[in-house]
Amino acid sequence: MQLQCIQYIKHNQFRETNMVNWKSTDREYTPIQSTKTRNKAMLAQSLRAEGISVQGISTMLNLSKSRIYEYLRKDFIAPNKD
Repeated sequence: MQLQCIQYIKHNQFRETNMVNWKSTDREYTPIQSTKTRNKAMLAQSLRAEGISVQGISTMLNLSKSRIYEYLRKDFIAPNKD
């Protein structure tokens, strides 16, 4: 299943977004530094847009359902700063 996810990442282009995490110690959103985390989040968003269930995505990516829900939240992607 993970091999299929890796192949999906390689064959699909993802747009660059400002993905953020809540940093509770500073009480602010900070950009995600890890490319691996950004790729997982973009993959989860793409799979969900194709109609795959959260349970299915969590199984494919070997992540918890709550992590997938975090990746799918609208505030996970920060608006572009102009």
